[in-house]
Amino acid sequence: MKLEQEEVQKKALAADPTLDEATLKAHFMPKFDVDKKNQRISAEFFQKADVTSFRTAMERAGFSPKEIRIEILGAN
Repeated sequence: MKLEQEEVQKKALAADPTLDEATLKAHFMPKFDVDKKNQRISAEFFQKADVTSFRTAMERAGFSPKEIRIEILGAN
């Protein structure tokens, strides 16, 4: 999953070379959590999310997802 996080941030920088490191880490998959016991992976995306790549990363990590839930949170 760490590799997926790095790839997301690399793609964002390639799309917009003006992004600084702090912005990349804050807005492009800034955090993820792997809960092996409950077989759950959670990740945050604030700009764009590539679900196909994320699913591939989950499978590389040994997870075969039964469902993918996407929550879109509105600004308060």
